[in-house]
Amino acid sequence: MPSLRHLSPNDKICRLIDMNVFEACFPASLVDEILAARAPRCNKAGQQQQARIRNCTPHSIILFQLCCSWWRRLSQEQVWQQITDGLIDLHPQQSRETMSAQALGAQRARMGADPFRQLLERGCRPLCDRAHTPTAFFHGWRVMAIDGSVFNVPDTPANDQAFGRSSNQHGKGAYPQVRAVMLMECASHAIIAAALGGYRWAEAQGVREVVRWLQQGMLVLGDCGIFSGVLTQEARERGAHVLCGLSSHMLRRGYTRLTDGSYLAVLKPCRTATFRAKDKQTLRVIEYTITDARLGTPGRVYRLVTTLLDEKRYPASELIELYQQRWEVELMIRELKCVLHEQIKVLRSQTPEGVKQEMYGLMLAHYALRFWMVQAGERTGHDPRALSCVNAFEHLRRRIERVATRSLEDRELILTRMVQAIGDHVLPPPRLRSNRREIKQVYHKHKPKKRGTPAPRPFEKTDTYLTFVVPVVRDLAEQQESAQRSKVPSKPHPKSA
Repeated sequence: MPSLRHLSPNDKICRLIDMNVFEACFPASLVDEILAARAPRCNKAGQQQQARIRNCTPHSIILFQLCCSWWRRLSQEQVWQQITDGLIDLHPQQSRETMSAQALGAQRARMGADPFRQLLERGCRPLCDRAHTPTAFFHGWRVMAIDGSVFNVPDTPANDQAFGRSSNQHGKGAYPQVRAVMLMECASHAIIAAALGGYRWAEAQGVREVVRWLQQGMLVLGDCGIFSGVLTQEARERGAHVLCGLSSHMLRRGYTRLTDGSYLAVLKPCRTATFRAKDKQTLRVIEYTITDARLGTPGRVYRLVTTLLDEKRYPASELIELYQQRWEVELMIRELKCVLHEQIKVLRSQTPEGVKQEMYGLMLAHYALRFWMVQAGERTGHDPRALSCVNAFEHLRRRIERVATRSLEDRELILTRMVQAIGDHVLPPPRLRSNRREIKQVYHKHKPKKRGTPAPRPFEKTDTYLTFVVPVVRDLAEQQESAQRSKVPSKPHPKSA
């Protein structure tokens, strides 16, 4: 029989909150080391500040922020109750310790975004190995991907000034947006590095910050917007390689045609580039077309560029097939926005520092989700991409409270059963991804919002739609005359000479 966790009468609930299911991927020793580095110095002001923290600890705030990414539709107070109610029920005699939204917001502001950034940089690593997940590698190279996306943040003056927003001829965008450039492992969808900036922040700058986390033996995939001479140079210096899409105007001249149809070309440093490579580089260009309209435009020439120059060891056909795994990063972004964020348009935080904290917390929560999916895949022998992310997400949310209230001896059994349940839900084999270009929603259906203009006066409770309707009554003779005019064909326009 499972045993409950033992609590003494003098225990405070906040001291009993641990990292729960996150501790397997983010060890408590690492969290302690990060928190110890940011702890205030021992002075009177610092001691008074620590004395005011009564109902929560730094560990509990980290767990709280991660759980906010798993219960996106709950308020902050409700998320805190999800964490603590199980522990409180084990000790009914103790007074209930609650945290208001204002108190939680103050603790988040005191924590800042830096501990979460360090936890992402130091705790997130590639999850797959050659023994259990051979599909994560291509000829011994670990397949990675880089891409960026924007996330809507609350429309506050501070966020608008810090991040900026989109604009066009119709006006400004509805919300400020933060841009995130992420490096992830394709087979596990695990984010191992990320860089945050504003909407006007160049994606190339984010790539430059993320590429320093490349390791020897990695093969990075990216679209044509990601490719640059700095990317290939930095990757080669770190013992990695690159396979990216290539725009139609770059590297048109080749000097050596290879046996598989690809050719070698020289990429020279661009003088006008913001981030310029140091030296000339020899790259390999692959060109191909598609015959089926469901996959693209027939007759259009698609181009790839890579630093893998040996056409015999890395044939062009295998690289073309491998490049389709770049879409895994798009699926990862969909998991962040649709599964974890539950399709809610904006984040919670009203301040720039809170936005960064929330973004790092969202990526850490996604990493923990994918960590347990990889564990389930290794146990059942399935590729992690074949398991349901939504099913695993629901299993993890249900285990948060169970793990917190059970004894340490039973936690391993609970997590083992969770891994088995995640591995039992296998998705059907994926089909080819069709390239269907159509607009599902009209972008400019309504007038843009006029900022600075006061809102219109609301309707009265007694007002109805017919209150504002004025019928138009015309004479019958006028109606007949109008009908005759509509039947007369219009004269054709004279042809121009």
